[in-house]
Amino acid sequence: MSFKLRTVAEDGGTGVAPGEVWQGETVDRRLALCEPQSIRGVFESLLPRNGKILEAGCGLGRWVIYLRNKGFDIRGVEISEAAVRMMRAYDPSLPVETGDILRLPYPDASFAACISLGVIEHFEEGPHPALQEARRILQPGGLLFVSVPYENLTRRIAHHPWRRCRNRREARRMRNPRHVFHEYRYSGRDMQRFLAETGFETIRTAPDDFTGGMNMGLYADWPSLQEPGKPWHLNRRGRCLAALLNAVSPWLACSGILCVGRAGTKYT
Repeated sequence: MSFKLRTVAEDGGTGVAPGEVWQGETVDRRLALCEPQSIRGVFESLLPRNGKILEAGCGLGRWVIYLRNKGFDIRGVEISEAAVRMMRAYDPSLPVETGDILRLPYPDASFAACISLGVIEHFEEGPHPALQEARRILQPGGLLFVSVPYENLTRRIAHHPWRRCRNRREARRMRNPRHVFHEYRYSGRDMQRFLAETGFETIRTAPDDFTGGMNMGLYADWPSLQEPGKPWHLNRRGRCLAALLNAVSPWLACSGILCVGRAGTKYT
């Protein structure tokens, strides 16, 4: 079951655009997050070594840079012109360009694999148009690596009820409150169904989060567990909670779910 996460803003203000978690960051700081991210091993084991790869919605291009350094033939497309300028300033040779993942500037069946991380959950109308466009540019049998926020047990029983209460409290303090859509959080069943409906067979799922004292899920959901001045790092209470939950299952507190889908032989 999916959860529709909303924030409350005064007079319709939205702050940072949904999905632009790179705002205020540098390319180097974002790049340093690749090594401790749990899905790194899935990329290195399943991405094709002899085919072209696209990251659709690449942000500041950390995975484009990291996987190029590992020998993969990868390029990136990003809708934010500011992000593309930052990537080109960092490395003018980076194969990145401005584009919309709903209207990718590539012919049908152009890529052997496509990566989309933390993007499709931000479409309030649902993920199908983005998944269909990814299917279009993939070759038959090509692989889609897609991650979205995961509707884990900790969120279902604790964070989401707390978030609804907090939104109501904040709305009462505002003169003209507006509930602004932020993202969906999806279950594994949701994602497998979405992939099946857009021409993919799910061949693998994996928790998506950080290791080594960091945790995206708990950090994002519970400000009281954040280590001040250290993005994605938990304080002592947070680390203890993360260790306890991970000892039971890595799915209990992980921020996201990565699904790997194989494109069918026919594009419809």
